[in-house]
Order: sequence, then structure tokens, then C-alpha cells
Amino acid sequence: MRNLKAYRTHIGKTQKEVADYLGIERSTYAKYENGSSEPTFDTLRRLSEYFNTSVDELMGFEETRPVPSTMDKAAIKAAFWGGEKDLSQEDLEDMWNDVERFAAFLAEKKRQEKGHD
Repeated sequence: MRNLKAYRTHIGKTQKEVADYLGIERSTYAKYENGSSEPTFDTLRRLSEYFNTSVDELMGFEETRPVPSTMDKAAIKAAFWGGEKDLSQEDLEDMWNDVERFAAFLAEKKRQEKGHD
């Protein structure tokens, strides 16, 4: 289960938090991560829902990038500014306005491209 740890750390969760969600001991979940034990299919299904991915990806059959299960404005803003998290409220508002303008620009560009097809 080589992808479990990547997914867990990507969303900032501890082994205990994931284990609590599954209703199992942390040590059992740790065994899933290190490959010394295999989860049941039902547990795999629940993990895929928790990490917002497919069972195939968790098993390593598909190669995709871990995606956070939730995206909020703060995460998008921080990512847009290279991961900087200590921004003032004014900085965040300015950045969000830039993101909105960029999204409008992309939408207009797509509309223009469709018009030329």
C-alpha cells in the first residue's frame, strides 16, 4: 500500500486520525502503510472515500497525484503564492481577486477558441 502514507501526509492527517475514521487501532493502520498487513476490500473502499481517490490508485495500479479531499479559498490562495501561508488579509483578498481575474481570462479564451472552431 505504497500510496497510503503519501495521501495521508498530503492532507496533513496523522495515522491515528485515519485509524479513528476507520474504527481500527493506529498500529493496524501503520501495518497497512508499511505493507506488513493488507486491509479488507471494505477498508480499502473507505480509505478511497477518505482520500478522495480510487481503490486502484491506493493499490498502486494507477498513477495519479494525491488530491486534497477539500479545497478552500485559503489553500488555493496559499498555493497560488508558492505555499506562503503567513499572508495578511489584504494580501489574501488581492490574491483571490487575481485568481478570479485569471479564471475569467481563461474562460474568455476558451469561448474565443470555440468560436474559431
